[in-house]
Amino acid sequence: MKSTAARILSASLILAATLPMSIQVANAGNDTAGTVNFIGKVVANTCDLSKKDVNVDMGTVVASDFTTKGSYSLAKNFSIDLKNCDASLSGVTVKFGGTPDKSIADDLAIQAGTGAASGLAIEIRANNGKKVSLNNESPIYALKSGANTLNFSALYISTGTVSAGLANATSPFTLQYR
Repeated sequence: MKSTAARILSASLILAATLPMSIQVANAGNDTAGTVNFIGKVVANTCDLSKKDVNVDMGTVVASDFTTKGSYSLAKNFSIDLKNCDASLSGVTVKFGGTPDKSIADDLAIQAGTGAASGLAIEIRANNGKKVSLNNESPIYALKSGANTLNFSALYISTGTVSAGLANATSPFTLQYR
């Protein structure tokens, strides 16, 4: 009769001998194997902001001018100015953040509070006139070495019945270089 230790050793040897075969069988199909390629670029420098904070004077609008939901105010132009851009950079996109409006989630909500207007949101547009939705990248702006200006516009859009009051909002932005 074999001892318990001998039986365990025999079972271990059998398991060890068959394990590589089971691994080979599992990998024989290769239908689920693949590769992840990481591709990137390191640049010496990006760009510096000429001004960290950009103020856009939206002006004064009249509540009764917004006759229907989706009515717009006149667009107000603004720009993000960059300086000291590295020559190896070819482009940049801008992603605007902030509190989304409850009615139009890809537009910026007006700050709520005492004395705040209601029924309005702020829509941001790229230099080509197309809407830049909150938390999405703008179209690519080409960059040259040195100074660059990224042009945008903003306008009020009615989301319902507009009431008078302050119509302010804040949108942090980030730059994504190409």
